[in-house]
Amino acid sequence: MNEQQLEIFKEDISSVLSTIKDIAEEILSSEITKYPVFVAYLDEINIGRQIIDKETYGIEWNINASTLEEFVAKNIIMKSRVEPFIKVYKNPVEYICFFIVTAQSGSFVFVPYKNK
Repeated sequence: MNEQQLEIFKEDISSVLSTIKDIAEEILSSEITKYPVFVAYLDEINIGRQIIDKETYGIEWNINASTLEEFVAKNIIMKSRVEPFIKVYKNPVEYICFFIVTAQSGSFVFVPYKNK
């Protein structure tokens, strides 16, 4: 992700943070997964279910809700890497786990709901 994309991502996320938090809480309380993953992307992607449409919200990034289990099922995370992923996964009540996808790469980032 280049510097410009990062700045736009930060701005976009701050404008939809409460919506993402509400959805994360619903995922956790419904026991869909202990490991929600929110996929942020610019172009089309086939991971998760769209929760934030960039056109509707007037932002640059779309966001889908997914799970660790889906990432394993789609071989984005290999079964042998699940345990190490869980070890670094931050508390989902305090942090959003993003998988940020650009044309160049995909990477996991944990963003706190509140600035500390």
